Amino acid sequence: TNTLGANPYNWNANRGPSDFDYPQRLVVSGVWNHPQLKGRNPILRTVLGGWQSNFIYTSQVGTPLNVVSGVDDSLSGLAGDFPDLTGTSWHLPNDRSENAEILEWFNTAAYKQNAVGTFGTGGRNQLRVPGMWDLDYSLFKSFDLKERLKLQYRAEFFNVFNHTNLGAPNSTVSSATFGRITTAGSPRILQMSLKLVF
Repeated sequence: TNTLGANPYNWNANRGPSDFDYPQRLVVSGVWNHPQLKGRNPILRTVLGGWQSNFIYTSQVGTPLNVVSGVDDSLSGLAGDFPDLTGTSWHLPNDRSENAEILEWFNTAAYKQNAVGTFGTGGRNQLRVPGMWDLDYSLFKSFDLKERLKLQYRAEFFNVFNHTNLGAPNSTVSSATFGRITTAGSPRILQMSLKLVF
């Protein structure tokens, strides 16, 4: 791909948000050491006491999205021409169903193939991919086997609520799936392990 931007002869035409621009991002994490239950029944203390809960909550807006033509209409030999803007707004109503958003994340009528011999009138990173939020949780406990020997049990839950985080839409004008979202983030994942510490 062209790392110089759509038009290497006009840097002003390539200005826009950086690829990793996050105007709003929130990350909250916490650790809770459960009661040891000292003085309780040894079986109860072993089974229920001394656990450690950990969580990480992440929420952020989507990263910038570059719309490209997909064809070297500039005849420059460089990949990544911008499309031409049609004058129609790329915004679509916010109250659409998730299925409608998946089929057309933005108004594709706002873009058309750039004219031959031009780099396109579009701009760098004009749109954004869907935002995301996620909650990860883990549960740990160490069991004393001998003076210097411990067995640690770990259970880790990624995307606890199995929330669907939509991927980036296709942003190539010449593609048959232009504007459509065809990927998503990972579903809920659970993994457990035993770790011997000595």
